[in-house]
Amino acid sequence: MAKMPRTVTITILPGATEKSIQWTLPRWMFHLVIVGFVLFLFGIGTMIFFYVVEAKKFVFYHNLILETQTQKMHLEDYRKKLEQLEAELSQVNLLDGQISKMTEGSNTGNPSLNSQGEASGKVDQNVSPNFRDSSNGGTPSNLKRSGGVPVVLGKKIRWSHFEIQGQWQMPLKGWITSPFGKRKSQMGTGEEFHPGIDIAQKVGTVVMAPSDGFVLQTGFASDYGRYVMLFHGMGLTSIYAHLGKVDVREGEMVHRGNIIGTVGLSGMTNGPHLHFELRKFGKPIDPIAFLASEVLTE
Repeated sequence: MAKMPRTVTITILPGATEKSIQWTLPRWMFHLVIVGFVLFLFGIGTMIFFYVVEAKKFVFYHNLILETQTQKMHLEDYRKKLEQLEAELSQVNLLDGQISKMTEGSNTGNPSLNSQGEASGKVDQNVSPNFRDSSNGGTPSNLKRSGGVPVVLGKKIRWSHFEIQGQWQMPLKGWITSPFGKRKSQMGTGEEFHPGIDIAQKVGTVVMAPSDGFVLQTGFASDYGRYVMLFHGMGLTSIYAHLGKVDVREGEMVHRGNIIGTVGLSGMTNGPHLHFELRKFGKPIDPIAFLASEVLTE
């Protein structure tokens, strides 16, 4: 049996015209080179495998972080919406409590309205109580629940959609003949508190809604005459008195600039003008601070 050669010759033939290259290696060294090359390929393959695995992990965790951040943003949005809904619910509950107080002891509604929106019938102190003498500080005490919260909730009105400052205008142009606050009593002696402003204008001048809202109440009172009460959200209500005609009905939505009535001489008045009140959670406030248009003052 022939012995295996102790050396291995490796010949490289670059081309037919070029000289060949030869290496003669001991057999053990040749085997070592083969094993080293295999181990090198195995190492490269292992590195590529782990690189792919780690790259997939990186992409997975990166996407997980992005998803977590997105969920946090959504949770923050939900939290803000929940706080907003809780605030709106609190306002509705407060308004409902005010309405409950206003309806206590009153079994009769407002005078009916004809097709032109005018109050019909004579003044009845039992039906149309005096605004200033009412227990709620100047708001009509015969507010009907059917014209208030249930109607609004049925339309799913969101109070926060009604902007306050910067979104108001005067209900009409005119001259302020009596400002908000203390004034000389119209009875001739002492002082009295005037919960609104009086804007002089000729009979028949249209009165417009100064901001978005809904008609909380219309009716007739001995001193305010024909009136309209609007609710604007955020606890704000507005009253328009001494009207000649009422052009809206309870529960109706109105927008800024919509006609709600006309200037008249109804109720206790010594000349044609509009009595304009603004109340926040039932407390009278000066309307001028909320108005956006100019007023000519005497």
